[in-house]
This record gives sequence, C-alpha cells and structure tokens, in this order.
Amino acid sequence: MPRMQTSQAGRAVPSYGGFWIRFSAAMWDTIIFGVPSVALSFTLMFATGIQSISYFVSLAFLILTIYMDGVLGGTPGKLMLGLRIRNENGRFIGIPYAILRYLGKIVSTIIIGIGYLMIAWDKRKQGLHDKIAGTFVLKEPGVERKALTVIGIVLGFLLPILIILGIILFMVN
Repeated sequence: MPRMQTSQAGRAVPSYGGFWIRFSAAMWDTIIFGVPSVALSFTLMFATGIQSISYFVSLAFLILTIYMDGVLGGTPGKLMLGLRIRNENGRFIGIPYAILRYLGKIVSTIIIGIGYLMIAWDKRKQGLHDKIAGTFVLKEPGVERKALTVIGIVLGFLLPILIILGIILFMVN
C-alpha cells in the first residue's frame, strides 16, 4: 500500500514521487541500464562486425523496462529509491499500460521535455506520460533514501559534463 499522509480532514492521501526524486531515479537507470546496454552494443558490434545488432540490444532493454514498469512497479532506479508506478486503484499497471506509458514518454521527449517538467507543478506529480496511461509514481512507506536521491541528482548534472569532456578528449587525440 502506498505511503499515506494525513490531510487536515483526517483522510489518508498518497505520497507522490516528485520531480527531483524521479530525476534521480532516471539517472540511476542510466547507470544501471544505459552503461551495460552501450557496452554490450559495442562489444557485439565489434565481435560480429554488424552495426545494426545494437538495435536488438536496445530492443531487449526496452522490453525489460516495460516488463519492470508493468509487473514490478518500476525500473531499478525507482525501485531502489522506494518509488512504485501504480494505477488509480493502487495496483501495478501491467504490460499494456506500461507500453502506453512508454509511448507517452516518447511524446514527452518530442515536446522538448515539457511532459517531464509537468511533474514539478502537477498536483499529483504526474508527467504527461503518467496522464496518458493513468498512472502515478508513489513513495513506498518507510523507505527514505535521501543519500541515493542526492547522488542521483548530482550524477544527472555531472554525467553530461563528463561525456562532453570525454568526447573532446577523444577528438583531440
């Protein structure tokens, strides 16, 4: 059951995962899924000489992401920060809604990330992809991982800088 806060009227209200903790979870997912995905893609491309094999690796990680969102309630980043994707009834969303939510993420990205920024000001902390799929990201009771959240946020700002520096150093040599 999602962590509940008590309103002034004495009713229990869910505790939604806001923008920064979800940003942190996305950064952890980049490390947990992204790094192995890129490494596996390059390894298979060099081993086979077939560049398009990287599409199969991407597809495998996409399927894993949809499965984890639908059946387990989130990808590793969300799970380790105590977040769970739920529907209006508080249940896991299942594969069909996880697919719909993922398609919503594509739309959120196409509109220059505004769909993600909606999380910051929405009353129930829903991004466009959540609204499309009718989902919510809720904090699980008793799980406070502030250090991991802060580290994820810092990584979110450092990773792009490190990547750009790596590209510059690669191009110079």
